[in-house]
Amino acid sequence: MNLIVICLRMRNVYREFEMEEDCKIQLNIYKRMYDAVSLMALDYKKQIDALPKGINIADEIALVFDDEVIAVMDALHKSGMLSLDACALINNIGNKLSEMGIKHDANLWTLEALKQSNLWEQCREKAKQLLSILCKLE
Repeated sequence: MNLIVICLRMRNVYREFEMEEDCKIQLNIYKRMYDAVSLMALDYKKQIDALPKGINIADEIALVFDDEVIAVMDALHKSGMLSLDACALINNIGNKLSEMGIKHDANLWTLEALKQSNLWEQCREKAKQLLSILCKLE
């Protein structure tokens, strides 16, 4: 039985404050990862609405994905909370973001690019696929 199933069963039987601390931490990391994937999957207008005004929205979406998804992918996979299919989709999105960064094209990090770029649309589509195989935790 993998960690997420055990944690979910524990959550159903016990109150959250009675869970073991490492399980709480894993669940929190998973929730933050899920939220970051959700942000990436949003359509252009909702992505803009989800973040504060005055920041580079495209850059922030990429940074959040890197910090909250890519950085924890291996640990979540090792703990049984992410499948190989989920990891493949995460890597695909990460590679697209890296491709945009390697091009050193500032135009890829604008609101216009976020709205119209094929690379950003591919990231959104892969994130939607990823959400379809992840468990949403309340």
